[in-house]
Amino acid sequence: YKRQDVELEERPSPAIVEAVAAGQCDAGIVADWAEPGGLEVLPFRRDRLVLIAPRGHALARRRAVAFREALDCDFVGLMEDAALQEHLARNAAVARRKLRFRIRVRGFDAVCRLVAAGAGLGIVPRSAAARCARGLGIRAVPLTDPWAERRLGICVRSMVQLPAHARRLVEHLARQGQRAEAG
Repeated sequence: YKRQDVELEERPSPAIVEAVAAGQCDAGIVADWAEPGGLEVLPFRRDRLVLIAPRGHALARRRAVAFREALDCDFVGLMEDAALQEHLARNAAVARRKLRFRIRVRGFDAVCRLVAAGAGLGIVPRSAAARCARGLGIRAVPLTDPWAERRLGICVRSMVQLPAHARRLVEHLARQGQRAEAG
């Protein structure tokens, strides 16, 4: 058994594509809107974004909401350099608006806790909202915007040219993503 180290870094999807293409890393997980160039992309999983709101908030009573309908509210968000925040900022700019942040934090659990405390609304993946909603007074409301459902893929320069340990990791992640989709 030989020990292998894994270095994990969050970056926006276009930066991940560039890093993989330049050989700076073996693999990366990217959203479907990123242009993969000549890279191979294996399906990983869907990532549905939801609006989270305290249970008493008017938008918490909705069955679904468009992103633009929430833009007049204050938000709890991730740090500015987080890939999801860049995605949201880009879509707010398309609507010719900006997100108003009361506070920015480093993780989805912190976003959920602050939303539950009434600090503002948040946008997180449905899986994070489901995990947090059990113990907090928040409600996850699906976003109706097409960009709110992202298909994530694992990009590599070439599966056959990956080092064996990296290929095993990519294959494992792809299998786990397929199981999550099925179950």
